[in-house]
Order: sequence, then C-alpha cells, then structure tokens
Amino acid sequence: MNYEQLKFETEIEKDDLVFYDLRSGAFDVYGLYDYRNQDAFIRMPQEVADTVNEGVAHIHRESAGGRIRFASDSPYLAIKIEYEQVEPKIQAAMNRQAGCDVYVHTEFGFDFITCITPSDHEKEGFAKCYDFGEKKMRSFTINMPFHGHVKNLYIGLSQDAVIGEGKKYINEKPVVFYGSSITQGASASRPGNTYENIISLRMNLNYTNLGFAGNAFGELTMAEYIKTLDMSAFVSDYDHNAPDPQHLLETHKRLYDIVRSENPKLPYIMATRPYFKSDDLDCIRRREIVLETYHKAIAAGDRNVYFVDGESYFTADEMPFCSSDCVHPNDYALMKMANTIEPVIKKALEYKLK
Repeated sequence: MNYEQLKFETEIEKDDLVFYDLRSGAFDVYGLYDYRNQDAFIRMPQEVADTVNEGVAHIHRESAGGRIRFASDSPYLAIKIEYEQVEPKIQAAMNRQAGCDVYVHTEFGFDFITCITPSDHEKEGFAKCYDFGEKKMRSFTINMPFHGHVKNLYIGLSQDAVIGEGKKYINEKPVVFYGSSITQGASASRPGNTYENIISLRMNLNYTNLGFAGNAFGELTMAEYIKTLDMSAFVSDYDHNAPDPQHLLETHKRLYDIVRSENPKLPYIMATRPYFKSDDLDCIRRREIVLETYHKAIAAGDRNVYFVDGESYFTADEMPFCSSDCVHPNDYALMKMANTIEPVIKKALEYKLK
C-alpha cells in the first residue's frame, strides 16, 4: 500500500528522507485511544477523563505506553515529534521523558538500539535520526514518551524503503494497568524501562498504561470506564495514590466489584505498592486492605483473581538502591517489579485460555 510521503525542513542531512504521519495507517499503534481521530495521542476519551479529576483530565494526554510497530528496510530511522507541551519532572530528565526509545526484534528476542531524544531546549518538538549503516529488513518497536503531550508524530525513512507489518502481540486485547506515577513510568530513565514495558517486551504482550501520576484514586467514574474496556487482564496498582488507608478501604473492593460485574472471567491482578518502609504502619494497613479484597473475592468463588505483594519486590539489602526519592522505583527496581509481576500475568493468561 502506498502512503503519503511528507517532506519537512529539518537539520537531518538525508536527501532521500521522507516522513509518514503516525495517523496514516502505515504503522501498528498500541496503547492509545482512537489515535487516528484525536487532536493528540491520548490514553482515554477526553470527555471521560474530564469527569474523573482535574489531574487525569490533563495527564491522560501524556502518551505513556504508546507504542509503534512496523518493519522496514530503511538504512536509517528518523522521528519527528510536535508537542502540545512538555512539563519538566523531578524524577526524569527532559531528554528522557520526552523522547522515544527504539527496539529491533531479532531471532533470539530483541535489542535496544537507541533513545531518540530532544535537547533540553526543544520543548515544542524535535526531529532526529539514527543510522543503522546498512539497508536490511528490521522489525521495530518504538516507545512513545511517558510524560510529553504529543500532538503529532512522524516516522522518517528512506524514500525507497519498504514498510511492512510489525511483530504481532500474543494477545490482541491488551492487559490494562491502572495506577500511580510508578505505573505511568515516573523514575524510569526512558520509556522502555517502565515495568509494564519490560514485561511487554519479554512476553510480547500488548498492554495499556492507565498510570496517572498523583491522580489514581480509584474513583467511581474511573471504575465505570475501566469496566467497559476490552482487555485480556486487569492490574490494579493504585495503592500509592490513595490519600490514606481509609480511602483505599472505601475504593479498592468497589473497583474490583465494578470491573468484575461486567467481566466475570477476566484475570484480575491486585498489587500493593513497593515496600520501601516495611515497618511503616500505614504500609502495613494498606497491604491488609488489598489482601482483604483478594480474600473476599476468593471466598466468593472467584478463581481468576491474583495478589502481588509489593513487599516481595526487593530484599532488605536491595532497598537502599531501589529508589530515586524513597518513593519511585528506579530502573533496577522497575526490573525487579517486572520480575515479580510477569509470572503472575503468565499464570493468569494461561488460566484464562483453558
């Protein structure tokens, strides 16, 4: 199929460089809501986000979890992004939170190739290129920024390059992750290092990131929206954003009940927050509340519910090295989280397929 080739004035010195709009249909795009018909790359309907809370109305426009998959024999890859805005975050340098990282799939798995990133002053957009040095067919996964509000994104290839189908995920319906800034990506050094994306790459798993930094409160409107999603599993990981244990008590089982009411056979995974202070009474009470939801579900006959204990992510001697700020897991810790959650997702999906 022929797609419209676009030319832009950039600082990239490639005479045969052409760009393709991400909305053109040339690429497989995952993790975004109705991306071909929206004014920006968002994660849920604006009209729904507006009813949840002011933070979600804003943060759902950050493209966390957005992924692009395709194959091409271009000897180089360029990315051009136009932002609505980029907000500096304490936990992530601007050139990481607003960039895209690139993986190439191989016979044996995948290779991390590069993180194509803007300079600190490029807050309205950027265009940059990575040279492979030879023309051959490659299968790509590109992860979009987890904080930048991306208005437009273009993939740049050589003019005569073939564009083919990307690697297909094992699950057509995504695993949906709902949670805090940790879920969104927070202290990951680049988009590919979020715990969901580590799991996604290793399992070849489609997913949707509904992480909303500081604004995942398990609201009724959010629960009502989540229950309508067509998903292969659901991960509830918003413990960290509940203002206090009482709020978690009032919302945690309610979220489960609402999602379960429309999805009786859906694998439902409940996680507690990473345990940086295991002697903290607040942490202990929160863990008890999540466990209480889990045990009530089991007692009611639910055989497709799973519990992930945040206390098990890190050993005591690992704790001092697992956080950038005593709250948000760093890359090492996110890998440890992925190592713990991945087997649970594997077990849950295998159960569902029986």
